[in-house]
Formats: sequence, C-alpha cells, structure tokens
Amino acid sequence: GAGLALAEKQFAVKEDPRKEALMKILPGLNCGACSFASCSAYADALVSGDITDYNLCPLGRKSKLNEQISEIMKR
Repeated sequence: GAGLALAEKQFAVKEDPRKEALMKILPGLNCGACSFASCSAYADALVSGDITDYNLCPLGRKSKLNEQISEIMKR
C-alpha cells in the first residue's frame, strides 16, 4: 500500500491551474462553435499555447469573457 501511495505522488500529472480558472468562466455548453469539441478542449489549447485567439467563443464576444481569458492567461 505504501509503495502505491509513493508511486501515485511521484507519477502524478499536475494540471496547469489556468485550465481550472478557464473552466470556471467558460460557458460549459460544449457547443463546438469555437472549433473545439468541448470547452475543456478549448481551455487545453489555450493553456498549451496551441492557440492564442481568445475570441473563439461566440458567447465571449457578447460578454467580458474574452477579457477574463486574457487576464487568466496573463496577456
């Protein structure tokens, strides 16, 4: 049991805290309008740097979402 606990800590995958922050503000509709299959996939792409366009969410264009994304991503 102790070996498994140690292995869990040693091999744990740490998630970027920005993704959690993005998931809190994204609508969670998973509509695909941003060209990603889900809000989570969009957040992953933002955090990884694969995309830098914060205007892909159509709901964000009508709210302050894009400003919030920019703030989280520190731009």
